[in-house]
Amino acid sequence: MTSGVLGLADDDFWGDLVAPRAAALQRLVASPWRGYVLDAPTVVNLGVRDTLPVMLLRAVSAVESVRHDVQRNTVLVAVRRDTGETFVAKAFEQKYAPPARPPRVAPSASVTLCDGFAFELRARMPDLPWAPGSVTLYALVLDLATEPLVVHLAVPSGPSLHAGPTLDAPWPPRGELPLPRYTRGPSSPAVPVAPGVSLVCPRVQLLERDATCVLEGAFHLATAPTETVGEVVDEEPTVRTLRLDPARVPDDEPAYVRLTLVLTGEALDEVWRCQLVLPATRVGDARKGHFALDLFALPDMPRAPGTYALWAFATDVIAGPSPLALVPEDRLAPP
Repeated sequence: MTSGVLGLADDDFWGDLVAPRAAALQRLVASPWRGYVLDAPTVVNLGVRDTLPVMLLRAVSAVESVRHDVQRNTVLVAVRRDTGETFVAKAFEQKYAPPARPPRVAPSASVTLCDGFAFELRARMPDLPWAPGSVTLYALVLDLATEPLVVHLAVPSGPSLHAGPTLDAPWPPRGELPLPRYTRGPSSPAVPVAPGVSLVCPRVQLLERDATCVLEGAFHLATAPTETVGEVVDEEPTVRTLRLDPARVPDDEPAYVRLTLVLTGEALDEVWRCQLVLPATRVGDARKGHFALDLFALPDMPRAPGTYALWAFATDVIAGPSPLALVPEDRLAPP
């Protein structure tokens, strides 16, 4: 199968990528398109492959390249479409990516920078289940995100989806405090009409003692009865639509969905993520609901002053960036 911007057949991703990368960059710089894009094989035969090569290409202005510092701030995200599990990792080893210093001469907005970076995803994400199913990949560069890229993990014996951990209770758990809350409140956003997630959080949060940073959200997640999967037929990778067994989601059991929060920002040496398990109401094949929680109460939530972008990921949904600035009281301008 032929892939995306590199124009490669799947097997070619395990070969020498220098020439295809150079050709793709020439096409990008000659086009009006600017931004970041991922490419990877469409189908990975797990019977013969134990790695997942991924390429990140960019065509950006010199100003943009300085502002976003791709080697320090790029985060890779992989979402298992069958379970909603989300895995994140810094794209580059930080010992090789010190914070960029402001240039002595301001870069020109008319200069375009084109380059590409190769990753082996399993080396960056050793906890990613190497099991049949589909994975949606993203790259985040502070407040920018690539378009989703779907990779199918296939075996010669046919599709067999990864089960993932059981969802049987909300997380964070309910307690005696007002938060977390899993019902609609006075300031809750509306549930999206189409599949999606709405997030509302403060744009500026003071780092006061005992401060809370309240995130409110609403979600509409589709639970499709079919899934596009990869399989290997006569040693050739292919993609087909598999009808999922409805018994995988019994109607008489409580509905829970996974939603993973990811925070990006210059102040972060390590990527921060937190997987939520949210109670949902079944509406046909959809799962809908509300939630409210204190970000500062979540494990290892960063408290360093700085400007961040908050993202949310579910099976087929990306939400964000929601800007969040954490500001000490002593930095506020006097009245």
